[in-house]
Amino acid sequence: VISWTALMIGYAEQRLEDKVFECFTQMQLDGVSPDLYSWNTVISGCAEQGEKESVFTTYQQMQDQGLLPNSITLVSLLKLCASTTSLEMGKRIHAQIEGATRVENVKVVLANVLIEMYSRCGRIGDALKVFESMTTKDVVTWNTLITGCGRQGEIDIAFSMLERMKEEGIKPESITFVSVLSLCSHVGLVDEGLRYFKAMSKDYGISPDLEHYNCIVDLLGRAGRLNDLFEILESNSFEPDIVTWSTVLSSCHQWGDIELGSRAFEHIARLDKRNAPSLIVMSNMYVDGHMWKSNKIFNPMKGHEMNWIEIDGNCKQSSGEEGKEECTMSPNAIKVGLFDNDTILCQNTESPSSQFELESAPKQSSIRLIKNSKLSIECHEASSQVSNLKERVIICKDSNCFPFVMNGTCSPGD
Repeated sequence: VISWTALMIGYAEQRLEDKVFECFTQMQLDGVSPDLYSWNTVISGCAEQGEKESVFTTYQQMQDQGLLPNSITLVSLLKLCASTTSLEMGKRIHAQIEGATRVENVKVVLANVLIEMYSRCGRIGDALKVFESMTTKDVVTWNTLITGCGRQGEIDIAFSMLERMKEEGIKPESITFVSVLSLCSHVGLVDEGLRYFKAMSKDYGISPDLEHYNCIVDLLGRAGRLNDLFEILESNSFEPDIVTWSTVLSSCHQWGDIELGSRAFEHIARLDKRNAPSLIVMSNMYVDGHMWKSNKIFNPMKGHEMNWIEIDGNCKQSSGEEGKEECTMSPNAIKVGLFDNDTILCQNTESPSSQFELESAPKQSSIRLIKNSKLSIECHEASSQVSNLKERVIICKDSNCFPFVMNGTCSPGD
């Protein structure tokens, strides 16, 4: 049994659940009866992979053979119920726990997982019942409940728990404030978030780390307080990472601040020259601002814009740099030239009138243009005009995932 279990543990660590089940089946065919540790290996290994049906089936088989679960089994099952929001199975497992012993006497770690399971499933009331029934709580217990309340938007309960921790002499941990600051950010409680941020070091002696600063950056960014945000960034209190600057860029996009967004983008480019998502966001900001000559943003990360054109079933893909190797998806694909090295987005670089060999496509044929960046208003209008003049149906789809069907006019209305 020990050898088979060790082998299954090895496969589970490599995330080879098929091999785990193969060993588990073979050991029984060889006349070796699996013990509780063998069953736990199969259950925990598959639970980590989110294999809900396999785990619950295996757990039922284990019980059918007369084996009772231990705390390791139950923790694995409850964690799976939490990650997959399998409330009914979680409630059944909770009932089994209470049938064997009262929750007060169960190990704290098991009760903590019960709280997490209920909170992830949106049952904060049940999570609170488990919490209040515990005679012994550790800081993880409090953190789990506060995080769960934050996830479900239960602001008052989360804040009251934080105050209650202080009253009972339990010192919050760094992760506690990450949960609180994240909650403040998502519900727009700027003043409360800043107050708790200052209280970390003043009242609790916890020095904010990068994760806390990123929460504050997100908090101020969502509220549109971009100048305050940059004051924190320039205070040298911490070293911003790419997550920080990406959050800043997203906030600048949301509030339409191209100047500050450009500064954020430059920092991202220094940290990662091939960060395509930031390129798309920045290019969309320039498109929204009609800043066609601001093509310098493509210099550090050329080639990440992709375009596809399909004419009557023949499709071809093109990257953002002219002259680079193209990926042909059909041997009969129409020749495509989408970009000029000295231009950005528009100046007819997206427009089928100047870039696609429309004359090679039969009249009344359908042309599909797909871009992974935003289609500018000017190019949208140009495509509509070309559709009318050239008697072609042009279907454009950009990063907004909204199709524009043009046959002289645009389907949603020009």
